[in-house]
Amino acid sequence: MPIAEVGRRITQRIASGAYAPGTRLSAHKVAADLQLPLDSVKLALRDLAGNRTIEVQPTGRMRIPGPSNDWPHQLALFVKELAAAGVYPPGSVLPDRAELARALVTSKVPLAEALERLVEDGTLEAAPRRRLRVRRTATSAGPSPCPWPEPAATAADVDLTPASIQQVAREAVAGWSTRLPPTPSQLDRCIAYLTAAGDHLAKRARTTPNTEVEYADVKRLIIRMRVTAATVKQPSIDLTLWRTACLATSVLDLRSIVVQNEAGGITA
Repeated sequence: MPIAEVGRRITQRIASGAYAPGTRLSAHKVAADLQLPLDSVKLALRDLAGNRTIEVQPTGRMRIPGPSNDWPHQLALFVKELAAAGVYPPGSVLPDRAELARALVTSKVPLAEALERLVEDGTLEAAPRRRLRVRRTATSAGPSPCPWPEPAATAADVDLTPASIQQVAREAVAGWSTRLPPTPSQLDRCIAYLTAAGDHLAKRARTTPNTEVEYADVKRLIIRMRVTAATVKQPSIDLTLWRTACLATSVLDLRSIVVQNEAGGITA
């Protein structure tokens, strides 16, 4: 197939949204998606980079131009979603920045910018020598009791042993860290597994808290996992990979609580 035709087919996928703005491309993935020879795809991508249809980053990686690379914006949106769902209720103090960066699978620099934007738009309150706090709303009367989130049904043939959950979740986090996207079907299977694992762990976590503080903490963790699972599919593969890593982190946190409590306080 002529290189120009290969380039045309790649351009069509960009125009259709199959490769959304912000998506990182690899020649291997494109060749697999289009079922074309790898060498032809590499040459076509070079031509598309030359006419600026795609961008070549300083690392040599290629991506579709677009706004989804504004990570502070994406982080700020996600923190707002979590706050609205009750993970960070009005008036509550946010976790310290190291813990928040770990939970959101990001580094401290974009997180700091995201938090600064949330202070500027009134979502968060800042005070000297104090951690950031979610602003109280005029109608907020403090947290009120609410039932545990109900888990979804889990397929009987899914391996949900602690070791399997840990392996899949760690692979999902590593996939984001290395920016090596799986195939769409692999990513869908990973998301489905992590969602099932989270629901499985949520059922077990409901029986573990011994105090009201533990009850509230575990419930917020379950909500964090469910909110992330519900919003994991994003317009670009990069954002979906990132949210999948966030989902994996919440599943790992749930797993640690369940394993530790069921082992009588011994951390796995």
